[in-house]
Amino acid sequence: MPADPVRTGSVLGVVVVAVVVPVVLVAAVVGVARVLLVLTLVVGFLGLAVVAVVVARARTAAQRVLNRNHGVGPRPNPVSFDYLPVIAQ
Repeated sequence: MPADPVRTGSVLGVVVVAVVVPVVLVAAVVGVARVLLVLTLVVGFLGLAVVAVVVARARTAAQRVLNRNHGVGPRPNPVSFDYLPVIAQ
């Protein structure tokens, strides 16, 4: 189900205002250079966090595929041994 664009837009607007207004106020008081340095560090760490999450999810998915292909975990038995009692008679 797609997200409601009005709700999504209002949430994004609140997030932008919550981020931009404090940054502008701090830049006015402290100085633009320091704010840019801090923002660069914050964005860098957020990028590293996103990369770590993506890599972890990819490894989990790959491990799931490997487990399925190499018989780890429950699998249906393709060979039936129901005929053995008939042969034994």
